[in-house]
Amino acid sequence: MDRYTRAAVVLVALAALLAGCSGSITAPERVDVATDSDAYEVRDVQTWTSGSTTEYKTQVVLTATVASAGDDAVPVPPVDVRFTFANGTTRSVEPTYELERRTRSFDAVANETLDPGDGASIRAILDPDGSVEVTNATVRVGQ
Repeated sequence: MDRYTRAAVVLVALAALLAGCSGSITAPERVDVATDSDAYEVRDVQTWTSGSTTEYKTQVVLTATVASAGDDAVPVPPVDVRFTFANGTTRSVEPTYELERRTRSFDAVANETLDPGDGASIRAILDPDGSVEVTNATVRVGQ
């Protein structure tokens, strides 16, 4: 076998090996919102997958804005994001909050308030163990 043929065989074998490393992970097509109060609204919801290289695992990312829906200031609510897989199991992810261009956990923003019309951006990142199909996500506000 000449040098070029050997190199081609090695490249094909390496490509086949790497193709099996990244599993198939899909983002949900549907996102539901559940709030325990009319004082909040959830807007600008987006989901996508990120990563999927040999260095980084694929993750599902959900972003949204939790905003004050009334005429009064309200406390920043706790938010839980639940991802539902095709096999029926669910996994909860606690999102991070962005207020005043700083990303923080809920514990760090629990004493903050949202003025009427103002919102806090949230980001939930699902880091699955393997290939999964995420069929649904639910953003639960104040529950």
